[in-house]
Amino acid sequence: MLDTPTNNFCTLDEGDTGSYATLTQGALTSEGNTSADAGWTHSTMAMMDGSGKWYSEHRVVEFFETGGSYPSIVVSSVKDGYYNGTLLTSRYYADYCKLKPSGDVEENGSLFTEQSGMDTGSDLSAGDIINVAVDTDNKKVWFGINGTWNGSGNPGGNSNPTFTYSTATDLVFSCQHLHGTGSEGTSTVVSNFGQNGTFNGAITAAGNSDGNDIGDFKYSVPSGFLALCASNISTPTIKKPSDHFNPVLYTGNGSTQSITGAGFQPDLVWIKNRSASDNHKLTDAVRGVTKEIESNTNDIEATNDDGLTAFGSDGFSLGDDDEYNTNTENYVSWNWKAGNSSASNEDGSINTTATSVNTTAGFSISNYQGTGSNATVGHGLGVAPSVIIIKNRDTDDNWRVYSLNDPTDYLALNWTGASTDDNTTWNDTAPTSSVFTIGTDTNVNRSGDDFIAYCFAEVAGFSKFGKYLGNGDTNGSVIRLGFKPAFVIVKKSSSSGSSWFMWDNKRDSYNPVGVNSMWADAVNGDTDHSSYYVDFLSNGFKLRGTNAGSNASGGTIMYMAWAEAPLSYSTAR
Repeated sequence: MLDTPTNNFCTLDEGDTGSYATLTQGALTSEGNTSADAGWTHSTMAMMDGSGKWYSEHRVVEFFETGGSYPSIVVSSVKDGYYNGTLLTSRYYADYCKLKPSGDVEENGSLFTEQSGMDTGSDLSAGDIINVAVDTDNKKVWFGINGTWNGSGNPGGNSNPTFTYSTATDLVFSCQHLHGTGSEGTSTVVSNFGQNGTFNGAITAAGNSDGNDIGDFKYSVPSGFLALCASNISTPTIKKPSDHFNPVLYTGNGSTQSITGAGFQPDLVWIKNRSASDNHKLTDAVRGVTKEIESNTNDIEATNDDGLTAFGSDGFSLGDDDEYNTNTENYVSWNWKAGNSSASNEDGSINTTATSVNTTAGFSISNYQGTGSNATVGHGLGVAPSVIIIKNRDTDDNWRVYSLNDPTDYLALNWTGASTDDNTTWNDTAPTSSVFTIGTDTNVNRSGDDFIAYCFAEVAGFSKFGKYLGNGDTNGSVIRLGFKPAFVIVKKSSSSGSSWFMWDNKRDSYNPVGVNSMWADAVNGDTDHSSYYVDFLSNGFKLRGTNAGSNASGGTIMYMAWAEAPLSYSTAR
C-alpha cells in the first residue's frame, strides 16, 4: 500500500463505529451486522470546507438487501450530536447524502439538494465499486458506479453533480450498514482512499501537475481531485503548536526555582498542585508577575511576592509559596503565548488599559475598567473569538465564560452551574472581529473595577471550541478536532452539578487520559477514576468514561481544546 509513516492516508475510524460495524484489514473493510438498525463508520480525515476536491472508491463485497444487512455509501456532515442546531438522540444522524444498494440516491436533512435525474435505478451487485467525488470549493458531490457517474456527471468538468449544498461545513466519507427483515447475512464494504493497490492489483500511484498525490484507484481520478492523505492536507498555519501553547510538569523544591521547557516566553501561566488540594493560580503578563487569580474561587486578585515572580524566555520563576512550590510535590503548568508586549486597544467604546495579542494562535489578554453601562471592548484578534473568559480583579464576583457561540447565555469557571440565560452579561450580542460586547452585569462590567479578559479564537490545526452530545457509554463519541490534542477542558452546559474537566498530554502521556484528572472549579489534585477517561487520538478525542460531567447521556457538553500536533503531522497513541 501507499500508506506510509511519512504520508498517512485516510482510513475508516476504528473509534467511531460503536457496536454497529466491525473494521478489519487496516480499518478499510467495514462489516455490518444483522441487528443494528443504523451502523455508521466514518473516515478518520475530514474534508474541510474549501479545502479542495477529494475522491474515494468503495467495493461492495457482500450484501443482503431484504434478508440481512446491506450498506450505503455516504457523504455526511457529522455535527457531534447536533443537526441544524438541534440536539439529536444519536450523534450519527446528521446531514448526509448517499448511494443505496438499489442504485438510488437519497439525502437526509436540509444541507444537500439532489439534482434532477440522478437516480440510476439499477441494483448494485457484489463486486461493484462505488465512486465518490466531493468538491468542497464549489460544494458539489458526485456518485457513480464502476466508473460511470450518475446522470452523466462530470466531476473533472464541474458539471451535473448528484448533489449540491450551499452551507459551509466539513464532510466525511461514511459507510452506513442497515439491516433488513431477517438474518441472512452481513454486509461488507472495502474502502479505498487511495492507498489500496489491491483495487488495481498493483500499486500505480501518480501525482498531478502540482505534485499532489492522486493515489491508487481502480478508475481514473477526475481531473483536479486528490486522495485524502496527509501530504494533500493544507499546510497548517501553526506547524508546531508547542511554540504557542505547552503544558509543563515540575516538582517543587520549597525554595526558589526557575521552571523551563515551555519553549517560549509565556504570557499566561495557569498552575495547579497535582499532589495536594491547593487553589488554581493564574498569572499573566498584562496584570503582571505576583498578581494571582484563582479559577476555582470568586476571590479578588491578590499580590503574592512568593508565587510566580518572573516570566522567562523558556518558562517562569517561582518563590516558595506552598501552592506553587512545596518541596517534593508535583505541579502542572499550562502556558500560553500572547504578544510578549501590550498596548491600549481603542476599538471598543471602552479603551483597554493593555492588550497583548497573538493573532497567529488566536489568543489575547486584555485589561479594561468597567463602566456599568452597555459597552464594547477591543480584543485585537482580527477574527471573532469563540471563547471569552472574564474575571473581576477588584471585587469577589464570579467568573464569566462566553461559549457555544451563544451571546444569550453564560457559564462561570468557578462553579458547576448550567449555561444560564441572561441578557445583561453579553447584552445578547455576539463578538465581532474587533470587539466583544458586555452588558450591565457587575461580573463583567462593575463600574470602576478592573477586569481581565482572555479571548480565544479558533485556529485550524491548533485550537477548537465547540460542543458534543454525551451518550453515557464507555464507547463514547469521537470529537473531531483536526489535530492531536495537548489540552482539553470540558463542561456539561445543559444542566447544573458538573465540574470543568481538565486533561492534558503531559500528566497522561498514554491512553486512557484521565488517570490524572482535575477540575478548574475544584481544589483537588490529580484523581484517578475510570468514569473520567478519554482517549487522545491523532484527530481528536474519544469519550471512554460515563461520568455525567463529560459524557452524560443526552447531555450537551462544551469543550475547549489546544493541539499537540495538527493532523497532517500527528501520530496515534
